[in-house]
Amino acid sequence: MEIELKRQLYPLNLNEFIDNFGNEDFCWAYMESLRWPDGFMCPKCGVKKYYQTTQGKFRCKNCRRETTVTAGTILNGTPLKLNIWYKAAWIVMQKRELNAQHLQDQLKLTNYETAWAMAQRLRKAITRLESDWLRGTVAVDRTQIATTGRGKTQSNASILMAVEDRGQKVGRICLRHVTSCSGKNVREFVKDYVKTGSTILTVKGFCYQAPSSNAYTHQIIAKQNGWVQDVEISLKSWLNTTHSKNIASSNLQSFLDEFAFHHNRKLSRHPGRLFHAFLKALVTSPS
Repeated sequence: MEIELKRQLYPLNLNEFIDNFGNEDFCWAYMESLRWPDGFMCPKCGVKKYYQTTQGKFRCKNCRRETTVTAGTILNGTPLKLNIWYKAAWIVMQKRELNAQHLQDQLKLTNYETAWAMAQRLRKAITRLESDWLRGTVAVDRTQIATTGRGKTQSNASILMAVEDRGQKVGRICLRHVTSCSGKNVREFVKDYVKTGSTILTVKGFCYQAPSSNAYTHQIIAKQNGWVQDVEISLKSWLNTTHSKNIASSNLQSFLDEFAFHHNRKLSRHPGRLFHAFLKALVTSPS
């Protein structure tokens, strides 16, 4: 099925979303364009020639390998229609948290277990989203989150925070769960998330030393940056409210990614493009 890849890629509101993705055939064609933007390519031999079977599978004309659009992805094996997944992604874009009960109610799913399983897959897609660099003036700091380990033992997990300081308003954020806030971990965190040429703000005594390459300007401030403080308070409140203070250490990074996703989504000038990127993560990320 041929589709027009222009405005339809980036719905700006609910009406556009319904107009574009109400048709299941269109949803499949759109998903094909996300997974294979240059056309189908056999995952085994790389040949582009194929034909579709009566079951809708893609069969390579060279090696006869059969595959589907969702094979090997987060959506692999889903019994739900694609437009249900599209609706779920749109709902997540509008809400402050990824809530299985809310998904069940909005999608009119018959059982909670299906909604819970969807939430886990959607959360995995959020962690695979490619983030733009933080830039400009970026405050970097640390905090601790109470988590539960094996045998329900309690411990405090170390979190690194990077927050864009846009003067009168907070910018985008990145969060990372680390084994410790060592100088090495902080440098790697900054390198991974902050664009070179930016100014890094840290409080006195924080274990960060700018690289000798002068990739960043480093400024030491007398007290914790106000926007960092706001993000820290908001994060802990969100975790306590959404996850009932019972956070497994193994799940913490996915929760941090989810919180950062919702925070940054509110600042996005192109919500339709973010929705597009979210769907792309669903179909291009491994299961």
